[in-house]
Amino acid sequence: MHVSDATAQIGFMDQREQKPSPTPDEGQPALFGPTLDDHGVTFRVWSPGARELQLVLHPETPHEERHPFERGDEGYWRCRVDGLAGGARYRLQRDGRWPQPDPASPFQPDGVFGPSEVIDHRYDWQAVDWRGVRASELVLYELHVATFDREGQGGYDDVRRRLSELAELGITGLKLMPLATSAGAHNWGYDGVFHLAPFAAYGRPATLQRLIDEAHQLGICVLVDVVTNHFGPEGNPMWQMGRGFFHREANTAWGPGPRFDREVVLAYFEQMAWHFARHYRVDGLRVDAVHAIPSAERRPHLERMARGLARGAGDGHHGHLMLESVDNEASILRAESPGVTVSQLNFDYQRATHRLLTGERHMEYGEVDDEGDALCHCLERGFALAGEFSPQRGRVVGEPVDKLPWGTLVDYLVNHDSCGNRYLGQRLQELTSPRVFRAATALLLLHPAVPYLFMGQEWATRQRFHFFTDFPESLGRRVTKGRLQTFHEVDLQRCEERAPGPQEREALERSRLDWGERRRDGHREHLALTRRLLELRRELRPQLASSTAGTRSWREGRTFFVELDRVDGRGSFLLTANLGELEAALPERVVEEARFVSEVGGVRKRRLAPATTALFALASAV
Repeated sequence: MHVSDATAQIGFMDQREQKPSPTPDEGQPALFGPTLDDHGVTFRVWSPGARELQLVLHPETPHEERHPFERGDEGYWRCRVDGLAGGARYRLQRDGRWPQPDPASPFQPDGVFGPSEVIDHRYDWQAVDWRGVRASELVLYELHVATFDREGQGGYDDVRRRLSELAELGITGLKLMPLATSAGAHNWGYDGVFHLAPFAAYGRPATLQRLIDEAHQLGICVLVDVVTNHFGPEGNPMWQMGRGFFHREANTAWGPGPRFDREVVLAYFEQMAWHFARHYRVDGLRVDAVHAIPSAERRPHLERMARGLARGAGDGHHGHLMLESVDNEASILRAESPGVTVSQLNFDYQRATHRLLTGERHMEYGEVDDEGDALCHCLERGFALAGEFSPQRGRVVGEPVDKLPWGTLVDYLVNHDSCGNRYLGQRLQELTSPRVFRAATALLLLHPAVPYLFMGQEWATRQRFHFFTDFPESLGRRVTKGRLQTFHEVDLQRCEERAPGPQEREALERSRLDWGERRRDGHREHLALTRRLLELRRELRPQLASSTAGTRSWREGRTFFVELDRVDGRGSFLLTANLGELEAALPERVVEEARFVSEVGGVRKRRLAPATTALFALASAV
């Protein structure tokens, strides 16, 4: 992705050193929040409408003291305090109003309404030679920190203790659901209002640094989910400091939407990307609901985010900017961005597969006319909708695709949304048979697109995943009402079982993963299958052509054939998945035994059994 020259004014510095910097925040973009150095702290705030701004240090203590800010250009204010160190707590007071937290706070130890805390981010990193994971080597694993392990405390250490098991399985990338501080004691994370402050309920900043450092030592990169299209509905201090940060008419359904046509907004989120790459060594970001950002404002925002990531990580690092979007803008994925691969979470693949396996047609699963053709398109070119008309949206969706790198396409069967947007929170494996799910898993993991698993999917967990929040009562009632309306359209009207509401503690507790389940019958075997598939993927993926140009797909009924060219020109591989109920004939070119079959006896006399996926090597046709 080309980066605009306008970003040069931000003043980033390359961060190539691997040891702790002698100056805690050396090279930090000096626009928002506290900048810590060896002699004190400089605070910066954007509040263009303020007449007066004061820093309140050590608030609510006998040692409280106040320091005035100096007004600068373009709405920025500055306050310097010598002798101040990490750990100091503070608030901001505008025009004599009640002191509030800093919108660019690096940490909120007492939640969204508590004081902000200056953080000394120096950390003795052990993975000193870490350069990230290439897109072609990615196997992504999505998790929610608080629900990752029911035996743990709901924090970063729970994840860290499972890292070696994930590495041994073949996971090369973690995708953490949002860490931005949001209201309450627990939340999915998409209601964040402090984008630079990791959620205190999961642990201190140094605990997050330790998690990422140990992941890197095991060869696992870490992506963090970020929400830039809106601020959450509770505890947003930016609204008080500068309402010009937000659209007046273009708010989202989830909260006020930032104005990405303003330099201050572009700079804020660029600093966020830099902040996580520099201070936490995060390898990438997954950007939530890019389609909710006005179309004319998307590219400048993504360019700046990519620049922040690249500058924060330094030269030679393989970074990732993964977009959640339903608009399939292939040109964004093709654009150049030095040091950062821009990819997209592929809704089309999930929706086509889910509809094919379950028969469901409600809401987003009604997006395409024929799920078989849609999946076939995904297997060959990446997207089902690539300049085609969507009956559901009443318009053409996507752009024509040509030679997209497979590393820019992230395919999945299950994620937090596909479960949590259902009333009962079921995963796909509960809605179909174990054998069919095994076949679909094999297709996902052997195809060259980047595979994306949701925690527990590796052993086909039956653990449900619910939507949960911890808002004040009045807001919680509105959220619950809205979710029930959505659920009614999905599955509530066919449901006899009662699920906990978003505000009930039980919604969180029921979502916490039971790791003991992976040793039980059925789950143990699926875990072994996942491990075997990922071993085969590591062997297979380097042999395959890197882009969609080297892939051809066709189908016969519910049996899908994907021919994958080898980079050495010595033939190809045939990945075939029978997702139907009848046997399927194999092509005449299949003359060798299968390299892999998802079921014992699944291939006999050139026939592929129902609910079976197999991989074959094909000789060159020349």
